[in-house]
Amino acid sequence: MKLQDIKGSYDVIISLGSWCGPSLNLRRSSFPLDWVVSYSLPDVSRILKNRFAGFMDLKNMKQVDGIDSYLDGGDVVFSDEGSKQQKAHFIQDTYYNVISVHDFPMIPNQDWTHLYPA
Repeated sequence: MKLQDIKGSYDVIISLGSWCGPSLNLRRSSFPLDWVVSYSLPDVSRILKNRFAGFMDLKNMKQVDGIDSYLDGGDVVFSDEGSKQQKAHFIQDTYYNVISVHDFPMIPNQDWTHLYPA
């Protein structure tokens, strides 16, 4: 595929989850894969084929190494002090092999599962 072949006007651009940058820069709405990391196109295809059945079910989720900013609607959330960005856990859906990066804020003395499915 060449860029010239796909240039044009589109009604919507939907991120398939490899990186959240398109969600920050191109989106008009938020979609399920906007804020996840996906390394496998076959796994993303399986999510779509299954119409998201079982996607991010708690029984398939686990915390993995990684910390990033906590986002709300694409906007960085700051801590109560106001100057530091709130950090978020990396949570992996082991069934579909995607990692939620911005959805689970780190709260002292509270496990991330207390926030799910908030």
